[in-house]
Amino acid sequence: MRALATALLLLFVAPAPAAAQHVYVSSGVEYLVGDYGAPEKSKTLYAPFSVDFLAEGWVLSATIPVVRVSGETFFIGENIPAPIIDRLLDRPEVRDLMEPRSGFGDISATIRKEFALSEDWYVSAICTVSAPTGDDTRGLGAGAWSGAYETELLREFDEAYIYGVFGRRFSQDVQSLPLSDTWRASIGGAQHLGRDFWLSANYDWREPLLEQSTSLSEAMIALSAPLNQSLQVQVYVVAGFTESSPDYGLGVQFSLAAF
Repeated sequence: MRALATALLLLFVAPAPAAAQHVYVSSGVEYLVGDYGAPEKSKTLYAPFSVDFLAEGWVLSATIPVVRVSGETFFIGENIPAPIIDRLLDRPEVRDLMEPRSGFGDISATIRKEFALSEDWYVSAICTVSAPTGDDTRGLGAGAWSGAYETELLREFDEAYIYGVFGRRFSQDVQSLPLSDTWRASIGGAQHLGRDFWLSANYDWREPLLEQSTSLSEAMIALSAPLNQSLQVQVYVVAGFTESSPDYGLGVQFSLAAF
């Protein structure tokens, strides 16, 4: 989900002992509305299923999403909608992209290593690879491999934390879809509200993935709470500030500590 994986992992990893080992299974749904530069607004649903393995500062994650698109947009990976472009429509195998369509999106895998700089400061190296498993002829995926490397710096307090992330995304060169390699950055933090409730906020910025699009700029506010000792829920809202960002979005995610 949009900037959600980082926020959830921080909630899980930061309080955990260094030698702890955990497996989390997560799923949810996100609803976004925006035109992304197209003449009409589109509505998208993004429902990921993720597994996260945490052990001694390492986090291994895999995500398989189901997506639904209604409108003149298509997914270009990482839950990023974009307006349909003429070069995409010129492909003979592309089906009618103006009709609602759904299916599996591009799957991704992430490896993350956290290093303690002191009792309060942490730095993490994060690598992500996305595979073109979504049907790009129906606008459900980019049809190209992509990868990203990011560095995260986190400062932990007694009842809160703040963090910043900076990295670069690399995309496979596909003739029908001119994706660009882009820089991206995020800042955010969370505050413990008591009784295991957490309030978090995040701002994301990314360079344009398509030549004719604008940069992505959006913010998210989330509330996390435990339903029991093993199950956590997070609800959130998203607001975009540029043409390539969603106008608004709503989401919910459940995370289960499997063991």
